[in-house]
Amino acid sequence: STPYDKAEALRSFLSTTCVYTTRAPAIPYGEDAAVYFVETGRRGACTLFATSMAVMSRLAGIPARVATGFQTGEYNAETGEFVPLQRDAHAWAELYFPGTGWVPFDIAAEEEDQGILEFLREGRWRRELRDVLTLVGNIAMVALIVGALLSAVLGPGVVLRWVRGRARRRTPRERLGLAYERFRRKAARVAGTRLERWRTPDELRLALADAGLVRSERTRERLDNFTRTFYDQRYGRSEPTDEEIARAGAEAKSLLGELRREVRRSRRRRRNGVKSS
Repeated sequence: STPYDKAEALRSFLSTTCVYTTRAPAIPYGEDAAVYFVETGRRGACTLFATSMAVMSRLAGIPARVATGFQTGEYNAETGEFVPLQRDAHAWAELYFPGTGWVPFDIAAEEEDQGILEFLREGRWRRELRDVLTLVGNIAMVALIVGALLSAVLGPGVVLRWVRGRARRRTPRERLGLAYERFRRKAARVAGTRLERWRTPDELRLALADAGLVRSERTRERLDNFTRTFYDQRYGRSEPTDEEIARAGAEAKSLLGELRREVRRSRRRRRNGVKSS
């Protein structure tokens, strides 16, 4: 079967086995959202459908990403314009096919009867949103005060170790993803360009090459291996081990050093070219 056939099969699977709802229970702590949604919960909003479609497509060897935006919205006859509202916010998957480019894949799943239109018409969502924002604001303020008190009483070192301990409780895949995100940010600074978060690792690799940071064959091979290893460990069947995560971090640091050296070599070549001319 072709990559497009695989993509259509995945879309059909999600649309027939999962139900769209905005009131599904939260994903349990520590669970992978896409895995839990597909295998257990099978009820969720567009973000879960889009995420699951993107993850399964990548596992099938198809480059994929999640896109967010708005649906058409309401038509204003007086201005001749469509007016998107918050309720029109949407997420969908986009899959890449060579020779075609990025193709949107939206999941048309059965919608759970949950009275959402009545909920919106009555304006209850505004009151609930206000209550939630008030609660979140109060919690954030309390957290800041408690953090400041703990830092003053126990010392910043103790608080820092506690924060690091909390970070260590992330899943191995999450920790690996955070390590790659740090690499992306630092690589963008080295390249002097924007490398948006929505770029896939393969797109990031190509962007670094386009920025002139991958001139030597050695650097190209290292970046290719780093990207391939990240894919295998982040989306493979087994979770990465602590040793693999540590090696990925060390390789990212070393690779950033190599990219910086490429930048310096490129600048020297330009200066020498100017002098010789």
